[in-house]
Amino acid sequence: MLLLLAARSASSRPLEEQEEADAAVELTKNSFNQTLWAAPATFALVEFYAHWCPVCRIYKPQYSKVAKLFNGRTAVHPGEVFMGKVDCAEDANTPICRRFQVDHYPSLYWGHPGKLAWESFDPKDSKASSGIELIPKTPRTAEALLAWINERIGKSYTLNDEARETTRASIVEQIQPMMSLYDIEESTALSYKFILQSEMLNAKTRASFLHFLQLLAVHHPSKRCREGSANILVHFEDIWLAGENAKPNGDLLMRLQICGERTSTDEWITCRGSKNYTRGYSCGLWLLFHALSVRVEDSESKTAIQTIRDFIASFFNCEDCRDHFLTMSTSAADSINSRRDLVLWFWRAHNQVNKRVGDAEAESKTGDPKFPKQQWPPKELCTACKKDGDQWDESAVYTFLTELYGRALVSIPEEKLDAALRKSSKAEVAVPDESSSTSRVAVPIGAAFGIGMASCGFGIVACFWRMQQKRKK
Repeated sequence: MLLLLAARSASSRPLEEQEEADAAVELTKNSFNQTLWAAPATFALVEFYAHWCPVCRIYKPQYSKVAKLFNGRTAVHPGEVFMGKVDCAEDANTPICRRFQVDHYPSLYWGHPGKLAWESFDPKDSKASSGIELIPKTPRTAEALLAWINERIGKSYTLNDEARETTRASIVEQIQPMMSLYDIEESTALSYKFILQSEMLNAKTRASFLHFLQLLAVHHPSKRCREGSANILVHFEDIWLAGENAKPNGDLLMRLQICGERTSTDEWITCRGSKNYTRGYSCGLWLLFHALSVRVEDSESKTAIQTIRDFIASFFNCEDCRDHFLTMSTSAADSINSRRDLVLWFWRAHNQVNKRVGDAEAESKTGDPKFPKQQWPPKELCTACKKDGDQWDESAVYTFLTELYGRALVSIPEEKLDAALRKSSKAEVAVPDESSSTSRVAVPIGAAFGIGMASCGFGIVACFWRMQQKRKK
């Protein structure tokens, strides 16, 4: 009874207390595997606790003090240890706590992030053959915990270590916002804005615009952008009649925002550069293309690459960049026959662009000093992605990309992004909430359309759109 009362009391604690800053990453049943699998660190430490436990509440600042050294934007030692925690008092997390046979709080488990993500723990396995280790006696102070970690990783870090200068952003800084939909929505809304402002829509680009909307309406990772794109398609005949001399209704297009009420602000999270006019929009488009590539079906892969190619040809006004992309993708459709082919083609193309642009920026000294172009993903993010020295393991790369831009992207709530990351922008950004952007559900515009969206590829959108035109006629 006392435990029940304690649990009720903790669950009703003030919002300010619940949202108290903590460097340790809160993991849940839905995010545990994906977050640890993609964790940009050699080792991981996970605390299993219960929010009603007085000892756990006392231990929280000690654990967080060590986590600040390894986690977050201001991490002093990024890429070394990922530190997370799981609240076993939450019913939804019970399967995870049972998997690790947690029998006391707090319990600390140590191992490689990938092992913790997918393996189970057997307390009877004295040899720890699973690669997971239960710290037998939880170090109760930050100093004692850090000393234990130092012994495991062969370092001599202290709690007083200061952040060191680096030529690129920390790995943790890169990976956390990578999971965010914010920049993908921003690049989508901004591209729509550029298209309308530059008056790029004409008889020659009409088909490219229509096909790109169809692709976004089904496979955009953001719900609000799927709905916005579908809404434009539903009203397309009112916006733009077919015909050689027909022109679109610009006023109506402006009112029908592609991502609903989410309008472009030209503010970025993942793609924010350390200097003005670095990164930004082009970076956001790459994120969009990667996210689309992991969502299409095998049978849609050829159509998808052609749709994106036509979009670049019609609506991307950086001439050299556009011409280079079109040259790279000239015969892409011939070699792409599956989602895997499409995902890996965009990965290779992006790395090729990084090499070309990176060399030019290094020579002209115009690049972002904190984000120099590199071949991606680096070893710190995906240790399995390279084999035999410098050779890519494309199967591992494909698994990494589909996880990062697929399940991981939709499983981490936007509001969990590091508050410091948001506050460091030029203006406070309006990060969309989980319910409006991360749920992969059908677009609710008509029952038939909703059912089709839930089960078919983006060809159903074109079919539905044509049906609407026939009915109106």
